[in-house]
Amino acid sequence: MVVGFDTEWSLVVMDDGRVEPRVVLVKLSLALEDVRKLKENFGVEVRNVVELSELAANALRKPRLVAYGPRELAREVLKVGLDQRPQNVMWMGWTAEFLTAEQIECATIDAYVTYKTGKKLLSSN
Repeated sequence: MVVGFDTEWSLVVMDDGRVEPRVVLVKLSLALEDVRKLKENFGVEVRNVVELSELAANALRKPRLVAYGPRELAREVLKVGLDQRPQNVMWMGWTAEFLTAEQIECATIDAYVTYKTGKKLLSSN
């Protein structure tokens, strides 16, 4: 089974005035950094983690892929045409009570292409 996740983080002002990063959205995707953050902030331990960009770089023998995100990896591995994630969505307030349709669409696309990319890479190895 292929399962991945990603998170959107935002700085939150605490009651005592400190500013701390907090998870504001959890979705499917790929980064090892998110595994570390989830353990540190919530005690969630994830096992058998595979960094999708490293898997793609090794499987396809293209070292540059280690720097690719979900959409770039999908273009390379699945040969699908996806637009870049819009910059305005990247910087939108992910702490809002309700996400915009554009935020939901971007999170859903990132999650789905990550799943499909991982499934293809793992089934070809």
